[in-house]
Order: sequence, then structure tokens, then C-alpha cells
Amino acid sequence: MAASWTSVRQPVVYWGITRGTAQKLSEAHVHPDIEAAVILEGRQFIHYPDAVLECNPGDVWFAASGEIHGYTTEGMLSNACVAFSPDFLGDAMLGDRSWLSIYAEPPASRPRAVSQEQKSLLLAIGRQIHREATAQQPEWENAVRIHLLEMLLTVAREWTPNKRVVAHTTAPELSVLNPALQLVYARAPNGDKVSLGEAAAACAMSRFAFCRAFREATGSSFVEFSLRLRLSVALHLLRTTNLPVGQVAIRAGFWDRSHLHRHFVARYGTPPQTARSDISHPRR
Repeated sequence: MAASWTSVRQPVVYWGITRGTAQKLSEAHVHPDIEAAVILEGRQFIHYPDAVLECNPGDVWFAASGEIHGYTTEGMLSNACVAFSPDFLGDAMLGDRSWLSIYAEPPASRPRAVSQEQKSLLLAIGRQIHREATAQQPEWENAVRIHLLEMLLTVAREWTPNKRVVAHTTAPELSVLNPALQLVYARAPNGDKVSLGEAAAACAMSRFAFCRAFREATGSSFVEFSLRLRLSVALHLLRTTNLPVGQVAIRAGFWDRSHLHRHFVARYGTPPQTARSDISHPRR
């Protein structure tokens, strides 16, 4: 479980990844921040529990807060990847919907470049992000914010969400959710659940106001978000330890093996005991 990568003083983090050799699947991980990347050179496979996306130059990939993901690289790779907290883009809109609508979709349903023209535009935007983030001249974060919004708008123009449109949410409403997110991430590795009341109190909000703000910001309820994170912890333990499934269930905050089994199958389409293999075998 990675710690939070961004903070008030560091609202966005950039990785200009370059690799020259093939790489096996990296350790699947989750984190509180949101990611967006555009491939500049080479090929990369992005692995989620229920999908594997192949990305070539001009393609983009996204990882939502609390979403388990890993990577496989073939040959030379260069990409422009940014991690940021929700309030980095605040209440920006993509036409008539929030930019968060992209992240509210399952990975396989998120927008992809559908034409060579789109890929060319995304390549140019990715290179601008790379230049600004590596040079880090004054106001470079604002420049990256503008280019990131341009990336999201470009890729979303010919895309229709499968789910309901995520409601318009203001930056202050997004910011006040951070205490609850940090509380969940601090407890999740130990299998300790955060109740709805605790999460709302951490944000100094009523349960009703917290539930509404959380759903508008993330596209899911707080209970669903917390469950997804604990399932990610369970999957991580299954793939990296030899613990019996019953012990994995307890460590991930489930009542027992059957409780984990029910939610695991609903989320990943396979029982926990068969999930110790690579997550690159998605549910069809």
C-alpha cells in the first residue's frame, strides 16, 4: 500500500517514465491519488483486476483513487504520467459533465483515442506536460493542470459514459473528503474498517452531507469505495503471500472466508482461491 503521493504543497506528481527493456508485471498497487497518462513511445499494458489495456503511442490510461493496477512494458517505453488529488482539477467540466465521470467508469469503459487525429493531439499534449513538468519553471503546476484538462477533453469528445453523469462538484467539496480518504488508507492494510460515521466526522460533515459529496466526487458511495479497497487488499495478499483464504479474509477486514468469497466473486468474477495467479486474466 503506497502512501499518499500528493499534498497541499505538492498538488501534482509527474513521472516521465523511460524504460529500455521488457518488464514483467509490476507489483499491483493502490493509492489515494488519481492518475492519467499518455504513451509517448513504445507499448505498455495496464493491468486491472477486471481488464488489461494495451497502450501504444497516443493512447491514454487512467487509474482512479483506490483502484488496484499494475504495468507491463515491452521494449523501449516513454510516457507522461501525472498523479493528482481530486481538488487539483476542482470543478472543471468536460462539456456538460464533470471530468470525474471518466474515473467513475470501469477501466475498460473509459475513453480511448478512436482516431489517428486524436492520437496525434494527445501525443502533442503529453509532450507539453513532459516539458513543463521536467523544466519546472514558475507556475508549472498550473500549466500541467491546463494540459491535463486538454488531454481529458480531447479523449472524451467522442465518448459516451455508460453510467449516470457525475454531478458538478466544487473544489472545496472535493477537498474536505481528503481526511476520510486518508483515514481509510491508513487503516486498510491492517484490515480495520472505517465506519460511515467516522468518515463523516473526520471531514466535519453530517452523514447525509458526506454521503452526497462523496458520491458526487467519486461516482460511488463511501461504503462501495471502502469495500473495493478492502477487496484490493485481499487480492494483494492472495498474490503476494501463502496465507490461507480465511486468514486473508480477516486481514482484509471481512468477517470470514464466506464473506470475502461473496464479495470477491461479485467484484472479480472468480473465487479467491483461484486468484493467486496473475491479475492479467480479466473477467470476460
